Amino acid sequence: GEETTGTTGTSADGEGGPAAAPPAKDGPEERCGKYKLWKAEYTAAFVPSDSTVGDGFYDYLAAHYEPFGALAKLRRHLHAVGGETGKAREAIERKAVKSYKALSKDCHPDKLPRAVGAACAKEMDGMMRAVFDRAEALKHCITKPLRCTLLLPTPTKRTCVGDAKNCNKAEL
Repeated sequence: GEETTGTTGTSADGEGGPAAAPPAKDGPEERCGKYKLWKAEYTAAFVPSDSTVGDGFYDYLAAHYEPFGALAKLRRHLHAVGGETGKAREAIERKAVKSYKALSKDCHPDKLPRAVGAACAKEMDGMMRAVFDRAEALKHCITKPLRCTLLLPTPTKRTCVGDAKNCNKAEL
């Protein structure tokens, strides 16, 4: 039968309070569901002959997962402007390390079983190792460009807005 009384799944007072508090982290089921969406893209981009993953998966991930997208964007930006110097470079490196740490909390393969449960972690292990390895490689390409092992990124589209002074600014 249907039960219309008892709303145990919702907040007792029904008030949301101010928006100052960050949103609650997804539970194991939600996170596993999100990772299953990633897994479908990963499987589609996987090349069995050489056990690699096509760039299409990493492009998808950059568009759908903010910390990974931030790393990819920072790397493209650094490449487009020919590297930065001084304070600008330091700021970019700090952002890269911060994004990498956020990604590591979510995606580090060793932390998965506790975060999403053993069964989901086992299913996602190969993909998460690939994601984590790629994120680590992106971070190294930003912080230690001479040791970068990834191919050059696709150039960032440049735009001219107004006068010619703005033509050489890379779009982030």
